[in-house]
Amino acid sequence: MDIKNWKTDEIIPYARNPRKNKKAVDYVAASIKEFGWQQPIVVDKDGVIVVGHTRLMAAQKLGLAECPVTVADKLTPQQIKAYRIADNKTSEYSKFDYDLLVLELEELQSDNYNLSNTGFQDSELMRLLEPSQRNTDPDALPSSAPAIAKSGDLYVLGNHKVLCGDATKEEDYKTLFNDELADMVWTDPPYNVNYVSRLRHDTLSREYKSIGIQNTILNDNMTAQAFYEFLHDAFINVSLYLQSGGPFYVCHASSSTIQFISALEDAGLEIKQHLMWVKDHAVLSRQDYNWQHEPIFYGWKQGSALKWYGGYSTSTVFDDRADLTKLTKEQLIQYIKDIQVDIFDNKIKRNDLHPTMKPIGLITPMVINSSQQGDVVLDPFLGSGSTLIACEGINRRCYGMELDPKYVDVIVKRWEDYTGRKAERV
Repeated sequence: MDIKNWKTDEIIPYARNPRKNKKAVDYVAASIKEFGWQQPIVVDKDGVIVVGHTRLMAAQKLGLAECPVTVADKLTPQQIKAYRIADNKTSEYSKFDYDLLVLELEELQSDNYNLSNTGFQDSELMRLLEPSQRNTDPDALPSSAPAIAKSGDLYVLGNHKVLCGDATKEEDYKTLFNDELADMVWTDPPYNVNYVSRLRHDTLSREYKSIGIQNTILNDNMTAQAFYEFLHDAFINVSLYLQSGGPFYVCHASSSTIQFISALEDAGLEIKQHLMWVKDHAVLSRQDYNWQHEPIFYGWKQGSALKWYGGYSTSTVFDDRADLTKLTKEQLIQYIKDIQVDIFDNKIKRNDLHPTMKPIGLITPMVINSSQQGDVVLDPFLGSGSTLIACEGINRRCYGMELDPKYVDVIVKRWEDYTGRKAERV
């Protein structure tokens, strides 16, 4: 095969090319940028493309002056027409062996390689690397045990970092980031609702009672002014370690909305929209209306344009109720099993190890919309580690901080159970 470099503007697209390929241009451009030219464009003796229209458009998108070209000068006009069609059609007959594909993707992921270079979208990767491929359910928490972590301990969990530290202290961020900055923030701070006072001792598991762990959240019972100052100190640090234009998502309670808004805006973090998480069940309480939603602030740090990678059809409402039409067979089976447990066991959807744990399915789409693979996602109130587990599944790096040593232990063990790998204390 004789391959020569041609000027890009000398290559002529075939006017009647039946293949619609505009959606593939960005992926092929990324491939050329990452891997270089590994396949030439094929043209006929007149310089008209036989095979490689998408490669030409990708080269134009990248602003390349030249492209490698080979001339199919031994083919008849009829063969050229047939080859042009066959090249597109024959690829449709090949299928993936998904078991082997997942193994390849997981090896790339463990090497912190950008999986978007494989041509798969984040949503596809999320399905391929779903919990069925993992050692545990991503929402599962390990059993409790006396705290091992101590204040100041820094853990490396694959591509993630977790510090047993204080979100209000800048020196702890310096330890965690080491001259890096976060690309986005997803966090679930204390709501200042004194959550433990709402749990009766007889609702806690036998294991909790036996080791005397109280199911509490630190910094969750302050005066309104003290709570504002606590949030303000934390968000000032978040702003310092978040890139300009970096998006943030902050869960909060309606009862403390004023303190959250004031603390965020006074720290230079502009609220853009209010998102709503609709749960699949109401929380029983003594209120006139039982709560079945939680609000989430969405915004960005001023200084440059907001970073957004999602489409423009996403609703502000994130519904926890399952859309049965979009579930796989395995997910439907699990969903039915969960319903049976709810009915026969009167299952209460609360976890003894962390009382306000957020589901992975809530966090993941927001992180996908506001970051790219390999980006750093900051969570200064990491809690049970849901943000970290969500990042693990979609090839983001979570840099998290948690004040309570027992929850740091939960995070480390949860990641180890989920991935089958070991964390390192440094």
